[in-house]
Amino acid sequence: MHPNDGRVVSNFIVQALHNRDITIYGDGSQTRSFCYVDDLIEGMVRFMNQDAFIGPVKHSNPGEFLRIKELAKRSTLTGSTGTSCTRTFRPMIRSSDSPT
Repeated sequence: MHPNDGRVVSNFIVQALHNRDITIYGDGSQTRSFCYVDDLIEGMVRFMNQDAFIGPVKHSNPGEFLRIKELAKRSTLTGSTGTSCTRTFRPMIRSSDSPT
């Protein structure tokens, strides 16, 4: 994970490590679904081992969605760094490859 890849988790970690405010774009109600890399790899291997094409597959954790503002609150991101960051809300930035 590159520190400047623009993904929410790496952004929050880098901001916390530098004792900067945690930036939330929009109102923070956007959701993300995370999964373990091992689970992702297992799903890809199972998909590749299918005898027939079964259609598009989306690897995620369908039962667990986390709002961005809740992710920012999680003490594991700010507490483990020894810093006390506050949350800052900024206008939503949209681009053609932005997730919804």
